[in-house]
Amino acid sequence: MSRDLYIYGMGGHAKVVAATARLCGWRIGGFFADNIPGGGAEFFGSPVVAFDSIPDGASVFIAFGDNEVRYRKGRLFRERFSMPAIIHPTAVIATSAEIGCGTYVGAMANVDPDCRIGDFCIINKLTNISHDSVIGDGTHCSVGSLIAGNVTVGERCCIGIGSRIIEKIRVGDDAVIGGGAVVIRDIPDAVTAVGCPARIIRTRDGK
Repeated sequence: MSRDLYIYGMGGHAKVVAATARLCGWRIGGFFADNIPGGGAEFFGSPVVAFDSIPDGASVFIAFGDNEVRYRKGRLFRERFSMPAIIHPTAVIATSAEIGCGTYVGAMANVDPDCRIGDFCIINKLTNISHDSVIGDGTHCSVGSLIAGNVTVGERCCIGIGSRIIEKIRVGDDAVIGGGAVVIRDIPDAVTAVGCPARIIRTRDGK
């Protein structure tokens, strides 16, 4: 089986993913992004390639921090490509935990027994997800976030750096939890919540 990995994205998160992938034995076949032609250029030690040059069935990873891009492109690309999870060797993943396709798990992250992590997520370094929790597709759990047991986080959420969610909480789809927030009650869809305890300061329509 080919160990070439093609990475969609050419920013900071793409560098992090590539560094982890190399530790895991992947060779970076190339980086690519919209409207950037391949040929001649390099990024982070590997060639920049044209999208059309990537063979069907190749292993592709979407390395964008933007949840909507990762979610949308992931659903599109998986019709043509293999989309492995990339897990840092220092992460601790329980044998009964499930990690979805196209998900990144960073250094020293911990995922407890019977957790389910969706597709195209970022479980960033030093994140802890306790037993029986569910993280929806396209969600980013930022560096050092702590999620207690039996928590449900919806799709395309952003869980801010160093935030905490107590047990049995539900966070709705497209919610944003600010950095350092402490969530002690359920959070509805498409809102931004900040502070300790977390309070809603914005809804999707900006009110």
